[in-house]
Amino acid sequence: MRKDYLRDFRGLFGMVALLLLLGMASTALAANFFEGFETSGLFDFGNGVVHTSPGGSSIETDYAEGINASSGNFLARLSVQPTANVDDSGNAACAPGSEDCIGPFTNWGLAYDVDTGVPMKSGGSVTSVDIYLDVNFAAAHSDYRFDWDSALLDSQGNFLQDYIFNVGTGNPSQPVACAPASGGYFVISASNNSQRENAYPQNPGRMPQCIATSGWYTFEHIFKPLNNDLGVHMEILNAQKVEVAIWAMHPTCMGTQVTNHLCTNGALLPFSAVGANAYGWFDDQEIDSLAIDNLSLTQE
Repeated sequence: MRKDYLRDFRGLFGMVALLLLLGMASTALAANFFEGFETSGLFDFGNGVVHTSPGGSSIETDYAEGINASSGNFLARLSVQPTANVDDSGNAACAPGSEDCIGPFTNWGLAYDVDTGVPMKSGGSVTSVDIYLDVNFAAAHSDYRFDWDSALLDSQGNFLQDYIFNVGTGNPSQPVACAPASGGYFVISASNNSQRENAYPQNPGRMPQCIATSGWYTFEHIFKPLNNDLGVHMEILNAQKVEVAIWAMHPTCMGTQVTNHLCTNGALLPFSAVGANAYGWFDDQEIDSLAIDNLSLTQE
Protein backbone atom coordinates (compact mmCIF):
# COMPACT_ATOMS: atom_id res chain seq x y z
CA MET A 1 0.00 0.00 0.00
CA ARG A 2 0.90 3.69 0.06
CA LYS A 3 2.91 4.21 3.21
CA ASP A 4 5.18 6.63 1.34
CA TYR A 5 2.14 8.70 0.37
CA LEU A 6 1.31 9.24 4.04
CA ARG A 7 4.85 10.37 4.74
CA ASP A 8 4.73 12.87 1.85
CA PHE A 9 1.25 13.99 2.84
CA ARG A 10 2.32 14.89 6.37
CA GLY A 11 5.40 16.68 5.11
CA LEU A 12 3.25 19.26 3.31
CA PHE A 13 2.10 20.68 6.60
CA GLY A 14 5.27 20.51 8.67
CA MET A 15 4.87 20.94 12.40
CA VAL A 16 1.56 22.82 12.09
CA ALA A 17 -0.41 19.69 11.26
CA LEU A 18 1.32 17.33 13.63
CA LEU A 19 -1.01 17.67 16.58
CA LEU A 20 -4.27 16.22 15.38
CA LEU A 21 -5.23 13.46 12.97
CA LEU A 22 -8.89 12.53 13.33
CA GLY A 23 -8.84 13.31 17.04
CA MET A 24 -7.09 14.82 20.02
CA ALA A 25 -3.45 13.80 19.79
CA SER A 26 -1.14 12.79 22.60
CA THR A 27 2.62 13.05 22.61
CA ALA A 28 2.85 9.90 24.70
CA LEU A 29 2.05 6.35 23.75
CA ALA A 30 -1.34 5.31 25.06
CA ALA A 31 -2.78 1.85 25.56
CA ASN A 32 -6.19 3.09 24.40
CA PHE A 33 -7.30 5.82 22.00
CA PHE A 34 -10.84 7.15 21.60
CA GLU A 35 -12.28 10.09 19.69
CA GLY A 36 -16.03 10.69 19.90
CA PHE A 37 -15.90 14.12 18.18
CA GLU A 38 -17.71 15.75 21.10
CA THR A 39 -15.74 18.99 20.65
CA SER A 40 -17.18 20.89 17.71
CA GLY A 41 -14.81 22.40 15.18
CA LEU A 42 -13.09 22.00 11.83
CA PHE A 43 -9.98 19.91 11.31
CA ASP A 44 -8.25 20.21 7.94
CA PHE A 45 -5.92 17.37 6.89
CA GLY A 46 -5.56 18.62 3.33
CA ASN A 47 -7.23 15.64 1.68
CA GLY A 48 -10.71 15.40 3.17
CA VAL A 49 -11.85 17.92 5.76
CA VAL A 50 -13.38 16.55 8.93
CA HIS A 51 -16.31 18.65 10.10
CA THR A 52 -17.86 17.91 13.45
CA SER A 53 -21.56 18.63 13.65
CA PRO A 54 -24.27 18.07 16.26
CA GLY A 55 -26.21 14.84 15.91
CA GLY A 56 -29.66 15.48 14.53
CA SER A 57 -28.74 18.89 13.10
CA SER A 58 -29.89 19.84 9.64
CA ILE A 59 -26.92 20.29 7.31
CA GLU A 60 -26.89 20.86 3.59
CA THR A 61 -26.05 17.41 2.32
CA ASP A 62 -27.67 14.63 0.35
CA TYR A 63 -26.02 12.06 2.60
CA ALA A 64 -27.75 11.04 5.83
CA GLU A 65 -29.15 14.48 6.54
CA GLY A 66 -30.39 15.11 10.09
CA ILE A 67 -29.08 11.89 11.64
CA ASN A 68 -28.16 11.59 15.32
CA ALA A 69 -24.64 10.76 16.40
CA SER A 70 -23.86 7.11 16.97
CA SER A 71 -23.37 8.07 20.62
CA GLY A 72 -23.05 11.35 22.46
CA ASN A 73 -24.05 14.63 20.84
CA PHE A 74 -21.58 15.06 17.99
CA LEU A 75 -20.39 13.18 14.93
CA ALA A 76 -17.86 13.92 12.19
CA ARG A 77 -18.46 14.55 8.50
CA LEU A 78 -15.77 13.78 5.93
CA SER A 79 -15.79 16.23 3.04
CA VAL A 80 -14.62 15.46 -0.47
CA GLN A 81 -12.18 18.04 -1.83
CA PRO A 82 -11.42 17.35 -5.50
CA THR A 83 -8.84 20.12 -5.76
CA ALA A 84 -6.90 18.75 -2.76
CA ASN A 85 -6.43 15.41 -4.47
CA VAL A 86 -3.75 15.65 -7.14
CA ASP A 87 -1.95 13.19 -9.39
CA ASP A 88 1.81 12.97 -9.93
CA SER A 89 1.63 15.88 -12.36
CA GLY A 90 -0.16 18.13 -9.90
CA ASN A 91 -3.52 17.89 -11.66
CA ALA A 92 -6.79 17.45 -9.78
CA ALA A 93 -7.52 13.74 -9.67
CA CYS A 94 -10.71 13.14 -7.75
CA ALA A 95 -14.12 12.35 -9.20
CA PRO A 96 -16.62 10.59 -6.91
CA GLY A 97 -18.09 7.61 -8.69
CA SER A 98 -15.16 7.20 -11.08
CA GLU A 99 -11.83 8.31 -9.54
CA ASP A 100 -10.22 7.99 -6.10
CA CYS A 101 -10.55 10.79 -3.55
CA ILE A 102 -7.87 10.46 -0.89
CA GLY A 103 -9.32 10.88 2.60
CA PRO A 104 -8.06 11.68 6.11
CA PHE A 105 -6.17 9.38 8.44
CA THR A 106 -5.38 8.89 12.12
CA ASN A 107 -2.18 8.05 14.01
CA TRP A 108 -4.23 6.67 16.95
CA GLY A 109 -3.36 9.60 19.18
CA LEU A 110 0.35 9.76 18.40
CA ALA A 111 1.66 13.24 17.71
CA TYR A 112 3.27 12.70 14.35
CA ASP A 113 5.45 9.77 13.37
CA VAL A 114 3.39 6.99 11.81
CA ASP A 115 6.54 4.86 11.69
CA THR A 116 6.47 4.56 15.48
CA GLY A 117 2.99 3.17 15.78
CA VAL A 118 1.20 2.06 18.95
CA PRO A 119 3.11 -1.02 20.19
CA MET A 120 1.12 -4.23 20.01
CA LYS A 121 0.56 -6.00 23.32
CA SER A 122 0.62 -9.76 23.73
CA GLY A 123 -3.18 -10.03 23.61
CA GLY A 124 -3.52 -8.07 20.37
CA SER A 125 -5.63 -5.02 19.59
CA VAL A 126 -8.93 -3.84 18.12
CA THR A 127 -9.39 -0.75 15.96
CA SER A 128 -12.90 0.50 15.34
CA VAL A 129 -14.95 3.27 13.76
CA ASP A 130 -18.70 3.83 13.43
CA ILE A 131 -19.80 4.75 9.90
CA TYR A 132 -23.32 5.71 8.83
CA LEU A 133 -24.51 3.90 5.71
CA ASP A 134 -27.30 5.75 3.87
CA VAL A 135 -29.02 3.38 1.44
CA ASN A 136 -31.16 6.21 -0.02
CA PHE A 137 -27.94 7.88 -1.13
CA ALA A 138 -26.73 4.53 -2.46
CA ALA A 139 -29.87 4.14 -4.55
CA ALA A 140 -29.22 7.47 -6.27
CA HIS A 141 -25.42 7.23 -6.60
CA SER A 142 -23.94 4.18 -8.31
CA ASP A 143 -20.42 2.98 -7.45
CA TYR A 144 -19.45 5.68 -4.95
CA ARG A 145 -16.72 4.17 -2.77
CA PHE A 146 -14.75 4.47 0.41
CA ASP A 147 -11.95 2.30 1.78
CA TRP A 148 -11.29 2.07 5.52
CA ASP A 149 -7.80 0.78 6.30
CA SER A 150 -6.11 -0.31 9.53
CA ALA A 151 -2.40 -1.02 9.04
CA LEU A 152 0.34 -2.74 11.05
CA LEU A 153 4.09 -2.39 11.45
CA ASP A 154 6.35 -5.36 12.07
CA SER A 155 8.49 -5.92 15.17
CA GLN A 156 11.42 -4.05 13.58
CA GLY A 157 9.34 -0.96 12.79
CA ASN A 158 8.91 -1.69 9.09
CA PHE A 159 5.58 -1.56 7.27
CA LEU A 160 3.80 -4.91 7.53
CA GLN A 161 0.43 -4.81 5.77
CA ASP A 162 -2.86 -2.95 5.24
CA TYR A 163 -6.20 -4.55 6.13
CA ILE A 164 -8.96 -2.76 4.25
CA PHE A 165 -12.74 -2.65 4.08
CA ASN A 166 -13.56 -1.91 0.41
CA VAL A 167 -17.02 -0.32 0.45
CA GLY A 168 -19.18 0.91 -2.41
CA THR A 169 -22.73 1.78 -3.33
CA GLY A 170 -24.47 -0.75 -5.57
CA ASN A 171 -23.24 -0.82 -9.14
CA PRO A 172 -25.60 -2.35 -11.76
CA SER A 173 -22.64 -3.11 -14.02
CA GLN A 174 -21.12 -5.31 -11.32
CA PRO A 175 -24.04 -7.28 -9.81
CA VAL A 176 -23.54 -9.36 -6.68
CA ALA A 177 -25.59 -12.25 -5.32
CA CYS A 178 -26.25 -10.51 -2.00
CA ALA A 179 -27.91 -7.46 -3.60
CA PRO A 180 -31.57 -6.87 -2.62
CA ALA A 181 -34.28 -7.20 -5.26
CA SER A 182 -34.89 -3.45 -5.14
CA GLY A 183 -33.64 -0.34 -3.39
CA GLY A 184 -30.22 0.98 -2.57
CA TYR A 185 -27.49 -0.95 -0.84
CA PHE A 186 -23.79 -1.01 0.00
CA VAL A 187 -21.52 -3.87 -0.98
CA ILE A 188 -18.40 -4.53 1.10
CA SER A 189 -15.42 -6.83 0.79
CA ALA A 190 -12.14 -7.12 2.71
CA SER A 191 -8.68 -7.10 1.18
CA ASN A 192 -5.10 -5.88 1.54
CA ASN A 193 -5.45 -3.35 -1.29
CA SER A 194 -7.30 -0.10 -1.80
CA GLN A 195 -8.37 2.43 -4.41
CA ARG A 196 -9.93 1.75 -7.77
CA GLU A 197 -6.81 0.56 -9.55
CA ASN A 198 -6.17 -2.14 -6.94
CA ALA A 199 -9.47 -3.26 -5.40
CA TYR A 200 -13.23 -3.20 -5.80
CA PRO A 201 -16.07 -4.03 -3.37
CA GLN A 202 -17.77 -6.57 -5.66
CA ASN A 203 -14.64 -8.75 -5.99
CA PRO A 204 -16.02 -12.33 -6.01
CA GLY A 205 -12.76 -13.63 -4.56
CA ARG A 206 -13.14 -11.43 -1.48
CA MET A 207 -16.52 -12.57 -0.12
CA PRO A 208 -18.60 -9.49 -0.97
CA GLN A 209 -21.45 -8.88 1.47
CA CYS A 210 -24.33 -6.41 1.24
CA ILE A 211 -26.04 -4.01 3.63
CA ALA A 212 -29.43 -2.70 2.56
CA THR A 213 -30.64 -0.93 5.72
CA SER A 214 -29.62 2.61 6.64
CA GLY A 215 -27.98 3.12 10.01
CA TRP A 216 -24.81 3.26 12.05
CA TYR A 217 -22.44 0.34 11.61
CA THR A 218 -19.27 -0.42 13.54
CA PHE A 219 -16.31 -1.46 11.36
CA GLU A 220 -13.82 -3.44 13.46
CA HIS A 221 -10.34 -4.80 12.81
CA ILE A 222 -9.42 -7.45 15.38
CA PHE A 223 -5.75 -8.42 15.53
CA LYS A 224 -5.15 -11.48 17.73
CA PRO A 225 -2.63 -14.27 18.28
CA LEU A 226 -4.03 -17.46 16.79
CA ASN A 227 -1.95 -20.55 17.57
CA ASN A 228 1.04 -18.19 17.86
CA ASP A 229 0.32 -16.69 14.43
CA LEU A 230 -1.44 -13.44 13.51
CA GLY A 231 -5.17 -13.77 13.02
CA VAL A 232 -7.12 -10.86 11.57
CA HIS A 233 -10.89 -10.68 11.83
CA MET A 234 -12.68 -7.83 10.10
CA GLU A 235 -16.31 -7.50 11.07
CA ILE A 236 -19.25 -5.14 10.81
CA LEU A 237 -21.80 -4.75 13.61
CA ASN A 238 -25.13 -2.97 13.42
CA ALA A 239 -26.35 -0.42 15.97
CA GLN A 240 -27.54 -3.25 18.21
CA LYS A 241 -24.00 -4.70 18.11
CA VAL A 242 -25.18 -7.69 16.12
CA GLU A 243 -22.65 -8.99 13.61
CA VAL A 244 -23.85 -8.49 10.02
CA ALA A 245 -20.65 -9.31 8.11
CA ILE A 246 -17.29 -10.91 8.87
CA TRP A 247 -14.06 -11.80 7.10
CA ALA A 248 -11.09 -13.77 8.46
CA MET A 249 -7.52 -13.34 7.23
CA HIS A 250 -4.47 -15.44 7.98
CA PRO A 251 -1.49 -13.32 6.83
CA THR A 252 1.61 -15.03 5.49
CA CYS A 253 5.25 -14.02 5.70
CA MET A 254 6.57 -11.97 2.78
CA GLY A 255 8.68 -8.99 1.75
CA THR A 256 10.72 -7.20 4.39
CA GLN A 257 9.75 -9.72 7.05
CA VAL A 258 11.46 -12.45 5.00
CA THR A 259 14.60 -10.46 4.22
CA ASN A 260 14.92 -9.43 7.88
CA HIS A 261 14.56 -13.07 8.98
CA LEU A 262 11.41 -12.56 11.05
CA CYS A 263 9.74 -15.55 9.43
CA THR A 264 9.85 -17.95 6.49
CA ASN A 265 8.54 -16.90 3.08
CA GLY A 266 4.99 -18.13 2.56
CA ALA A 267 4.55 -19.44 6.09
CA LEU A 268 1.84 -18.10 8.39
CA LEU A 269 2.98 -14.83 9.92
CA PRO A 270 4.02 -15.38 13.55
CA PHE A 271 2.41 -13.00 16.02
CA SER A 272 5.90 -12.24 17.32
CA ALA A 273 6.64 -10.52 13.99
CA VAL A 274 3.90 -7.93 14.64
CA GLY A 275 5.14 -4.70 16.19
CA ALA A 276 2.47 -2.00 16.27
CA ASN A 277 -0.74 -0.49 14.96
CA ALA A 278 0.44 2.03 12.36
CA TYR A 279 -2.51 4.12 11.18
CA GLY A 280 -6.17 4.16 10.18
CA TRP A 281 -6.86 5.73 6.79
CA PHE A 282 -9.72 6.42 4.42
CA ASP A 283 -7.50 5.55 1.42
CA ASP A 284 -10.39 6.34 -0.92
CA GLN A 285 -13.26 8.57 0.26
CA GLU A 286 -15.71 9.57 -2.47
CA ILE A 287 -18.85 10.28 -0.39
CA ASP A 288 -19.20 13.93 0.57
CA SER A 289 -20.35 14.33 4.19
CA LEU A 290 -19.77 10.67 5.02
CA ALA A 291 -20.70 10.45 8.71
CA ILE A 292 -18.36 8.81 11.22
CA ASP A 293 -18.18 8.55 14.99
CA ASN A 294 -16.40 6.74 17.83
CA LEU A 295 -12.94 6.19 16.39
CA SER A 296 -10.91 3.95 18.70
CA LEU A 297 -7.95 1.67 19.27
CA THR A 298 -8.11 -0.76 22.18
CA GLN A 299 -5.21 -2.88 23.42
CA GLU A 300 -6.07 -6.31 24.77
